[in-house]
Amino acid sequence: MFPVYHIQCKDCDEDYVGESGQSLKARVDQHRWPNSTGSVVSQHINTLDPKHHVDIDSVRVLTTEEKWLERGVEEAI
Repeated sequence: MFPVYHIQCKDCDEDYVGESGQSLKARVDQHRWPNSTGSVVSQHINTLDPKHHVDIDSVRVLTTEEKWLERGVEEAI
């Protein structure tokens, strides 16, 4: 099963809900990469607000879903 997950910035009210067709660990690792242009989380902590921190270790799984379309619906909700 693949996750729909929530990440909260520790230094502001910004948060992110995402879904992934990968394992949660693989996707969270991608969010940590400074040059991950496809990750809003990476852009927030490495480019837009470099003094901000995201508590990646407290990522909350909201639900899991095998099918891509259903994950997208869950993410949007």
